[in-house]
Amino acid sequence: MTGGPDTGARRHRRAGRGLAGLAVLVAALAWPTPARADPAVTVTPAAARLDQTVTVELTGWPPGVVTVALCGNEARQGSADCAVATAAAATVPDAGTTRVPLRLTPPPAGCPCVVRAVTATGDRAGAAALAVVDVPDSATVSGPAGQADGPRTVELVAARLDERWTLPGLLGGPAERTLRLDLRNPSGTPLRDLVLTLDLGRAAGTGGAPPPVPVPDLAAGERRVVEVPVTIGAPAVGRYPVTGRIDGLDAPVTFTAHTSSWPWLLPVVLPLVVCGVVLARRLRARPGRRGAARPGGAEPDPAYDA
Repeated sequence: MTGGPDTGARRHRRAGRGLAGLAVLVAALAWPTPARADPAVTVTPAAARLDQTVTVELTGWPPGVVTVALCGNEARQGSADCAVATAAAATVPDAGTTRVPLRLTPPPAGCPCVVRAVTATGDRAGAAALAVVDVPDSATVSGPAGQADGPRTVELVAARLDERWTLPGLLGGPAERTLRLDLRNPSGTPLRDLVLTLDLGRAAGTGGAPPPVPVPDLAAGERRVVEVPVTIGAPAVGRYPVTGRIDGLDAPVTFTAHTSSWPWLLPVVLPLVVCGVVLARRLRARPGRRGAARPGGAEPDPAYDA
């Protein structure tokens, strides 16, 4: 038995709805997505002197740690033109906007000067012009820095996070770690004024941005293990990435190390605490402790029991 006219009409309607849905899906996929806006940097005031503190406003930045520094030469050579030793760091929230106070110190290159901001991974950067009245102007340079002394670069042999067990960490509190960087200076000249910036990944918002850490000087051809203490804020549970960037070179060196924290002592201690609380309540509720007769057959005194 074949279907009647109503059955055929329903089939046509279902087919029409399916084609309409497919057309909507194709249109949605083909619709151009808005381009991600470049991160913005604003400095207040627009002119300042050395040792003065300015306010750097960051807008449209990805969440995570961003460092800001005063740079000469319009930061054309990146961090090599910047006063990285006195850089300031801040954690950008999910909203993408924050303010950072920055004390101005002399940059390694003359003006035109800018305040440069960069993420810990080095993938996003921005700058804003700043007139620093007591920094002299100099001819801008577009090539790599330090050509007379050889390139300023460092080889990162290894980066790892070693665990430091503490009682609070075993109970879910702050987790203490030691970051060990195996660095080698492949050049024939010493490396000085290097700075390490860290971003603790999803733990960054727990205690603010870690301040930049100066890296010890590296003699020509020297290899050294640099140790940096790292604290992951409570509650530290799970796996954490730690991203770092070494500035003060011709090109920054970035890395990512991972660590994990599992409060395995908490399931042992928590039942003991619960049992202790229950036992204490039962001891307080034992017969004879409250409302018991007083010597001589006197009736219990409510004020005395209280």
